[in-house]
Amino acid sequence: MYQIINPEVEKYLKSLIDIEDPVIKKMENYARKVDFPIIGREGGELLYLITKIKKPQLIVEIGSGFGYSGYFFAKGLKNGKVVSD
Repeated sequence: MYQIINPEVEKYLKSLIDIEDPVIKKMENYARKVDFPIIGREGGELLYLITKIKKPQLIVEIGSGFGYSGYFFAKGLKNGKVVSD
């Protein structure tokens, strides 16, 4: 399998993420169970960070699956709305 990120860099990045959110854990377990593709914790954290920085009023997510990435968007919003299909 082709890797974009060096495994040691990936390991370091994962060590920085310390979310014990039960909703996220439940979604990740479900995705593994039914073999559903998700962006993963690192991708979710990036979406959260971008949302915190940009402070959008509206996020429209197309192809949201079961809402994993939408959850990270919503966590990053202070005042705003996430619309997904």
